[in-house]
Amino acid sequence: MIYLLIFIIALVVSWLTTYAVRRSAQKLDIVDRPGPARKIHTQPIPLLGGVGIFLTLVLVGASYYFFAPPSWPSIVDDDVRIKHLIGLALAAFVIVIGGAIDDRFALKPTHLIVAPFVAVLVVIAFGLG
Repeated sequence: MIYLLIFIIALVVSWLTTYAVRRSAQKLDIVDRPGPARKIHTQPIPLLGGVGIFLTLVLVGASYYFFAPPSWPSIVDDDVRIKHLIGLALAAFVIVIGGAIDDRFALKPTHLIVAPFVAVLVVIAFGLG
């Protein structure tokens, strides 16, 4: 029952953050416009979806860690420490920033590899192998 409650909370938070990011992308004109090459949509589509998903991950994960009753299962144990979770969150943040920059400026493929490479270094630096 606990996991169903967490799922419902994550679903609602995801809907809210995705809606907010979508509105922001439209206002900032960070959209994918229809064009001749491999585009099947007929109207502009807001980008930055990864930002909404990342915000959901951080909000729900941090809320669970700080506010879950002691009787609920812990997300931290002998194998998974808080530094590992922070490392994963920071690595995800690096990926999201790289994706957002690509959404805004349409980076070349050779530049797209920078964010995943940095994210891997962050994960390794925080002790995950």
